[in-house]
Amino acid sequence: MSYTYFNRKHGLESFRKDDFVDQVVSKRALVGFLNNAKWVKLLYALVANHTLIKECQVKLIWEKEPTDRLLCTDEHTEYQFDYYDRAIEAMITGKPRGWYAYREIE
Repeated sequence: MSYTYFNRKHGLESFRKDDFVDQVVSKRALVGFLNNAKWVKLLYALVANHTLIKECQVKLIWEKEPTDRLLCTDEHTEYQFDYYDRAIEAMITGKPRGWYAYREIE
C-alpha cells in the first residue's frame, strides 16, 4: 500500500479518538449502530447497485441537525473501492472531507 494510505489511516486514528466518539454517543444517547462488518456489506450493496442508488443522505454523530451531506457512489466506485474495514474515505460530501469511521455516521 502507498505511503499516502498509511498517512491517511494514521490521520483518521489521531483526528477523532474513540473517546470522543464514545462521549458523543453517550451524551446524545445514540443506539442501534451497524457494526463495521454490516457497514461493509451495506457499502458492497450500494456499490453493486450504483445505477439505482447514487446517493444517500447521512449525518455525522456530532452534527446537531441534518445537513446536506451525502454518501455517494458512481460507476468509478464499483472498481475503486474507497472503504476499508473500519472507515470510509472520500465518499461523504461536505467539509471536512476525508476519513470517517463508520461509528461517526448516523
